[in-house]
Amino acid sequence: MVGMILKGKKMKFNEMNISEDIKRALGDMGFESPTPVQKQVIPHVLDGKDVLAQAPTGTGKTCAFGIPVINGLDTNEQKIQVLVLCPTRELVLQTEKELREVAKYNRAVKVVSIYGGQHIERQLSALRRRPQIIVGTTGRVMDHLRRRSLDLTAMRVLVLDEVDEMLQMGFKEDIDEILKTVPVKRQTVLLSATMPKAIVEISKKYQNDPVSVKTQHDVGGVPNIAQFYVKTKESEKTGALASILGEKNYFSALVFCNTKRRVDELCKYLNKNGFKADALHGDMKQRHRDVAMRKFRNGDTQILIATDVAARGIDVDNLEAVFNLDIPHDEEYYVHRIGRTARANKTGFAFTFVNDKQFFVIRKFENYLKSETLMKEYVFKMSFESTTMSAPPKLTLKEDKVIVSGQRSGMQKKTSPQKNFKQKLDINSNVNKEKKNFRNKNNDINREKKSGWNKSNENNFGGKHRPTGKREWANQEVEEFFIGGHKGQGGFGKPSFGGAKSGGQSKQESNFRGKQQVRNKNVAKREVNGASVERKENKSRFNNRNNKGRK
Repeated sequence: MVGMILKGKKMKFNEMNISEDIKRALGDMGFESPTPVQKQVIPHVLDGKDVLAQAPTGTGKTCAFGIPVINGLDTNEQKIQVLVLCPTRELVLQTEKELREVAKYNRAVKVVSIYGGQHIERQLSALRRRPQIIVGTTGRVMDHLRRRSLDLTAMRVLVLDEVDEMLQMGFKEDIDEILKTVPVKRQTVLLSATMPKAIVEISKKYQNDPVSVKTQHDVGGVPNIAQFYVKTKESEKTGALASILGEKNYFSALVFCNTKRRVDELCKYLNKNGFKADALHGDMKQRHRDVAMRKFRNGDTQILIATDVAARGIDVDNLEAVFNLDIPHDEEYYVHRIGRTARANKTGFAFTFVNDKQFFVIRKFENYLKSETLMKEYVFKMSFESTTMSAPPKLTLKEDKVIVSGQRSGMQKKTSPQKNFKQKLDINSNVNKEKKNFRNKNNDINREKKSGWNKSNENNFGGKHRPTGKREWANQEVEEFFIGGHKGQGGFGKPSFGGAKSGGQSKQESNFRGKQQVRNKNVAKREVNGASVERKENKSRFNNRNNKGRK
């Protein structure tokens, strides 16, 4: 594995070995010179080598693989040649848009995006047009593979964009399943903002002698961004944020929270206080997320509140400020967040809210960025009342890393469906065992009651065993009384039972008398009802006769 660090003079796209159509399209996009990651990745991808690239967010990784991939397409072959996997729908749409712009003057190139939340029939219709490039999320790609609507047998290039985010979201098993269906002889490109051990293991498993490209941060990491920290209590964060937004009156601002619930709560609070705010997180439907992004890009929404996962792929021009209402997961996430502003050599502002116990995190960010100037404290005047929000995840310091409890701070494995199914089976089996034990206990109690009743009434039946069921006992009563099979003698109203004490009713006799009374009542009801029906019929006949006589 060859390591490369950014060096050398500044070059231009016109000096690269790419088609004139792509150079023309890049000129329309306003690109003259490649970024550091583009300068190092493009030549290796053009040569057909596997690449493992690490670069911060907002450094042009999409064009780094998009330019050479489009340049190497065989437009005469109407089959899928390139598959690009992304962690989120927003990043899928952003990548598709950028690839279309690069292939603007080559109409034979077809790019199709497939992701969850969009109607499947629309995607099937697009796939029938035989595109060369597919950009999608892992879940929807697997869905099309099961439907056999996606044929990857002719695929030559596989791109995994934002691999660290895909692993953190638990898509490792999905990636393994998809890679089982692609050809073994292929070119594999991995791009990531961070480089944990899990990504290195994936590279060893699926790449063939890859070229490692790592771009270092510029001086200060983010030279055009003025960074501030805001000291405040957790209960006063919302009021502090609203106060700063009111003072600065930013045209567009991005606010980060660590949980979806806090995103919704903060959005409701800001809208209630007169700000134009919108939310963006993974629980929202795709059409709602598209509407939120469109309104934010068009300037209809002043503030966008998002989680880290949903913010991947957000590329908004003229974003003035970024607010970290909650502490980022680690140093890399901090750079990702504030890197949304100050793009294209513009200036921007970043605010991070901390309390006294969290102040050590600010020093960690400063050391990571190796900035000569320290972050300044921003002093504000509280002009809004705060509201109560759900508690944020707690910060802990472990092995010199900032870890947010309740969040996936490392490459955690996604719980497999088989494991979840086994857990459900174990739970159901335990419940069934408890139900079975409960039924057995009830049966034992009933047996004890019956056996006790038989022993106590053995003399009343002359040593005979009592029938076990009510229906059996009732049938025996009726049969013995009407057929005369019982030893006792008696009239219709007072049946006598063998062994019963004289001068009193037994329990069985009273039960029989009660049943006979119910039968008599039912017969009486039927007679009454029949008589009432007959009276109604007579009355109707009488009315008919009178009507005829009048006519």
